[in-house]
Amino acid sequence: MAEERATFDLPEASNKEKLEQEKLLHEYELKRKAKTIVVPTDDGKVKQMLRQLKEPITLFGEKEMERRERLRRLLAQQEAELAEAPVVGQVVVTQLAPVQVNGP
Repeated sequence: MAEERATFDLPEASNKEKLEQEKLLHEYELKRKAKTIVVPTDDGKVKQMLRQLKEPITLFGEKEMERRERLRRLLAQQEAELAEAPVVGQVVVTQLAPVQVNGP
């Protein structure tokens, strides 16, 4: 005798809460990953890296420390997107441009 199982959809409120929880978890993981990324302390190199990422080098009222944190966040987002990119064989398919720093 085959056992029948009933499936029930979660209420819409539960789905919203689940999506919100996933979003918060993703943001937490992104912040955790950003803390591990090393960025240059030289403001000129930070600006150069932002240019290579096609980002504004300075936002209104932004100080050097804030600029470094923004670069760190952008690099963490880029790394997360790269990790989520589809893999074909051993080649990662992505649209992200590599970031290069000139000098030591």
